[in-house]
Amino acid sequence: ISCDDDGGSALGSGFLSVLYATGLTAGSTYYVAVDLYSSSTSQGTFCVAVDELAASMLAATNTCASSYQTPQANSNATYTGWVPLLDATSKLVALVKNAAGGAVNLYSVAQTITTGASRMDALLVPYLNRNFFINNSGTVATADVQFFFTDAELTSLGASLASLNVSRVAGTTCVANYPGGATLLPQTASGSVNGASWVQVTTPGFSNFYLHQGNVPLPISVVYFSGTKSATVNNLSWKVTCTSTNVTFEIERSSNGRSFTSIGKLAANQARCLTPFDFADVKPANGINYYRLKIIDVDGHVTYTNVVAINNRTSGIELVGILPTLIHNEAVLYIAAAKAGRLQIVVSDMMGRQLETRSLNVLEGDNKVNLNFGSLAAGVYHITSINESVKSTIRFVKE
Repeated sequence: ISCDDDGGSALGSGFLSVLYATGLTAGSTYYVAVDLYSSSTSQGTFCVAVDELAASMLAATNTCASSYQTPQANSNATYTGWVPLLDATSKLVALVKNAAGGAVNLYSVAQTITTGASRMDALLVPYLNRNFFINNSGTVATADVQFFFTDAELTSLGASLASLNVSRVAGTTCVANYPGGATLLPQTASGSVNGASWVQVTTPGFSNFYLHQGNVPLPISVVYFSGTKSATVNNLSWKVTCTSTNVTFEIERSSNGRSFTSIGKLAANQARCLTPFDFADVKPANGINYYRLKIIDVDGHVTYTNVVAINNRTSGIELVGILPTLIHNEAVLYIAAAKAGRLQIVVSDMMGRQLETRSLNVLEGDNKVNLNFGSLAAGVYHITSINESVKSTIRFVKE
């Protein structure tokens, strides 16, 4: 899940390992493995301490020029778990995970923390008083990153945790204040405990990262992006409003909902934005196809739409996901249907006890169903389809 080798409690001193992990499930059993210091070590005494994440584990003051630890594990290129990125006193900055594997000692990290009222970008949009810089001297195609901050900073921003997204500004040096020219990274998960919060995104590269509420304002807004299945063709449609002179829509497809590739492009001007757009994927892959739009404005601003899932099978209705994964009361269940029909789902707890059964009408193609879980107590639950040949289960956490 997470690993550290001699990270140290203070920069350059001691042989202490400090690691962080999020997303653990209450009631589950986890193991801590401790290795020898070196091949010459035959025995010794050591201590293991486990503490719940708290705001005190996050730095209160840091700048681009502060000291930060380099993750230790030499050049293990096969490690695919979370890598804790820490400052000089082992305060948590971020967690990063490269599913393709890579040497963790190639990472470098920095952050800027300010106090008082939230800062404003050039468009007078506030952003969080804690921003981040991550770099990797190797080659990383995509990676998952969790950014950590305090609840007090979130309150100062005047935003909810679920509304936060991350703006990525390319560069190889730490930049203290948001310079503009960002690519929007929508959050894929979030969490909060003991005054500390985090958001997770998938990034195509490393750079400077700033946290905004919602989308960084662009001269383009998406009215809708949806998809339907017709025989062997997946049809996508969308509508936008824009004041830009030129806009490029890049249609991207994925087989797993994480790694996307381009399958087509459309260009439009302001007048063309008045009418809906359509795109036909005439050669979809077998199984579920995930689609999104990469929208590129004339000045280089990039944003992404919601993800649409279309089930490219002759039959079957499959649960694709749920947002947010940390639910207060309301959530949206995403369903991909090979054809229209009726779907029954069961909500169960971690002990397998069935708590609710619901019947849903679904249309052919992509479906978004609003659900209310206000009657459930806080805990971890599963939603399972029970009457389709394609069985699927997804998990969510009720706070």
